[in-house]
Amino acid sequence: MHWQFTPYLAPILLAMVVGLFLAAHAWSRRSAAGALSLMGLTLGTSCWLAGYALELMAVEIPTKLFWAKAQYVGIALVPLMWLTFSLHFTERSRWLSRGGILLASVIPLVTLVLVWTNDHHQWVWRSWSLKEESQVPALELEHGPGFWVYWFYSQTALALGAASIISMQLTTSQVYRGQSIWLLLGVLAPWIGNGIYILKLGPLSNLDLTPFAFTFAGAAFAWSLFRHRLLDIIPVAQRAVMEGMSDGVIVLDPQHRVVDLNPAAARILDRPANRLVGQPFDSGVASWASRISQADTRAESPLEIREA
Repeated sequence: MHWQFTPYLAPILLAMVVGLFLAAHAWSRRSAAGALSLMGLTLGTSCWLAGYALELMAVEIPTKLFWAKAQYVGIALVPLMWLTFSLHFTERSRWLSRGGILLASVIPLVTLVLVWTNDHHQWVWRSWSLKEESQVPALELEHGPGFWVYWFYSQTALALGAASIISMQLTTSQVYRGQSIWLLLGVLAPWIGNGIYILKLGPLSNLDLTPFAFTFAGAAFAWSLFRHRLLDIIPVAQRAVMEGMSDGVIVLDPQHRVVDLNPAAARILDRPANRLVGQPFDSGVASWASRISQADTRAESPLEIREA
């Protein structure tokens, strides 16, 4: 068994490390809605990346094929975990019944069986050869019908998850939109990379760009985790709590601009919420001071100001 070094390993290993770090962080927040699905998603991507790194490093075709098959443990997991995470994130977990999850798992499980038994039927790969471009001996694969069934399934799962987040983004408060934007960017990068590889649009037709795109995806997810407090704030749930409170709540960004307020706060300030969002609180506080002071004297209508 022989191995070789390739410069393409650096971004793959970087993305894999980021994925493992995100998985550990999700596990530390495992009580939050969607945390376990996010952990499964990041572990799946790390498994995919590790398998692809070893495939690129291998020299002999049988070794490359083994690691190409091993990648499918992660490849089969990623779309399903993305869909379940997006449904948890958008408070649609009622759709994730036990029967629904089992049904959604059928195609990934069947695909795994087909991958590991491909030598007997060639449903996933009809043929394979070694093609070297830019000093990277990579597998040239001709895909069979089993692959295309799974590819359609994976694209459908990614699209449904993205649509769920987009629909939430159109209705949720601005303070939480940063989360969903970075999540969509994170899933869009591997989606584009996979499309380039499948359609052979890239400069290196036998090099799968999907794992490389996970470098950007990992960074986008990390930004959503730490800058926008993903798993600490679930937008739809937060909105439901905010709107149901009798207390007035105003949320400010780090620049002290109003990014959110609930109906109770709008009533206290006697101004429409859409006219307050985006306004600098510091400059407007003088005109609001009398209303805030009056509100604080009413036990039933306190006003709380928070920083996002």
